[in-house]
Amino acid sequence: MPPATAKTPATLREKMFWALIGTLAVGQLIAFWMLCSHQVSEAQAREATLQGQRLAGAPQPRDGHAALAATENNAQMASSGRRPTQVNFSLR
Repeated sequence: MPPATAKTPATLREKMFWALIGTLAVGQLIAFWMLCSHQVSEAQAREATLQGQRLAGAPQPRDGHAALAATENNAQMASSGRRPTQVNFSLR
């Protein structure tokens, strides 16, 4: 029968390895949960803003990126003295 001291360092090393792996896995799960929570809270804030705009009767953009580009384009045209042109991209 081999001595018990010969198995102890390998067993301790294995326990430390699995403890480290477990800690990393838990850390990854916590980071993923934090990311998802942040994304959900941003989406809820965006939805609340849109709901407030709907109640106020403001025009609703169909695409946020297109609305931002249109706003920037209108600002550039206004600063250059040109008049912005309204374009309707809806498919209705």
